[in-house]
Amino acid sequence: MSKNNFKYLPLSWHISENPQNQIERIELNYKGTTWLSLARFYSQEDFNDFFTSEMVSPNQNIFLRGLRKEHSDYLFSKGFHTYKIGAEAVLRKNSTHFEKASLKELIRRGNKKGEIVEKAFSDENIKKIHGLRLKSPFAKLPLLTNLFNTEFTSDMRLFVFEQNNEWLGLILCSKNSNTKYQVELILRKQNNPVGIMEALIHHAFEIITNGEINELSLGEVPFTFPSSTQKVFEFFIKIFGKTIGFAYNAEGLFNFKNKFNPVWEDLFIASTSRLNLRLLTALSSKSNFTNLLIYKARN
Repeated sequence: MSKNNFKYLPLSWHISENPQNQIERIELNYKGTTWLSLARFYSQEDFNDFFTSEMVSPNQNIFLRGLRKEHSDYLFSKGFHTYKIGAEAVLRKNSTHFEKASLKELIRRGNKKGEIVEKAFSDENIKKIHGLRLKSPFAKLPLLTNLFNTEFTSDMRLFVFEQNNEWLGLILCSKNSNTKYQVELILRKQNNPVGIMEALIHHAFEIITNGEINELSLGEVPFTFPSSTQKVFEFFIKIFGKTIGFAYNAEGLFNFKNKFNPVWEDLFIASTSRLNLRLLTALSSKSNFTNLLIYKARN
């Protein structure tokens, strides 16, 4: 594959107006493995150059997540071990994502409760995001880290559902490719009126895809394989997802995103070393998933 053939960046890697590329590297304390967790590139060409040069003969053990099949196939050809880990919900322009009668009704009811506004980057809006987080159903839970871009920056887009100047819900998006945005953060106030989040996603999709952008990704659902699968590893991943359902409700996340009739794209992880319990434990710790499991087990 030439270095100009990648259509997308891995999930939560994004294109920025900042000319200084940035890759976050997290040491996993397992055989010198470095997790390339999040990244920012000035252009898609910059990403292609980095990915095809850094991954050909890495001088360190590397782990990556949020990979589309194009990334996984390329890394596999370079000697990486790749594993299907979940699916991405993608909404595409000129598709029938919002035609279902029940979804139309939810959107209609939501739109009656307030207005949806795209907000500019500002310190005040950053504070309001944190304020809404404290009012959300998950306010007391340990936050997952190093997985998503959850802090509002100047190269992201923020859509807010307002009612009498009060924020009831929001979605925060970053640019994943020249033709695609991705949802990084979804927040809602606890006990919101019905339909608000559906209306918010519908509005954001219409605004974002009114131009050269063709896709809006609703993000990943781990431990889920909408397409048929036969591999033993994926069977155990499903079982693991059900086992930890008390702490991370992947099934509920899938059901919410699936109501938009998305295109489900397979997602992969990749590592220069074989996946094993020690590596997974290190990843769980660095993403704060371990603390989430402990908290939910105790409460």
